[in-house]
Amino acid sequence: YIEQPTSRIFDRNIHDMRELADFRIPIIIDEGAYNHETLIEMKNFGWKGIALKPTAKTFSETLLELAIARRNNLYVCVQDLTNPCIALIHQLNFIRRVIGKNEPAEANARQYCYSSRERLQENKELYEVKNGRIDTSRIKGRGLGY
Repeated sequence: YIEQPTSRIFDRNIHDMRELADFRIPIIIDEGAYNHETLIEMKNFGWKGIALKPTAKTFSETLLELAIARRNNLYVCVQDLTNPCIALIHQLNFIRRVIGKNEPAEANARQYCYSSRERLQENKELYEVKNGRIDTSRIKGRGLGY
């Protein structure tokens, strides 16, 4: 997928992607999909998917966006650059338990917040990327695993 960052308010004059609608790789919206109501409008302007942000946009809003995206055959991935420690567990377990274990995720905070590794020794596998994947199978517990 190609993420096209936008302003936080979807503007049909600026964010029209219809010329690229036939592009084989989905072009996904990020901040511009500031609520679930925006998704239908952005699809009409050529966008093919959304980057969900369960810890930044609230869990409830993310579930609504996921339901709308699936109903409208939109590509879904999960992104949030600033999810160290417990927030990283929340994000990865949301993907595993709610979205599907093979969906793409952006989890760069572990690179920038290196000290967060020390706080989560019991989940150190979340900091190890092997073949482009993070193993979430050992996250246990109720809810989202912490």
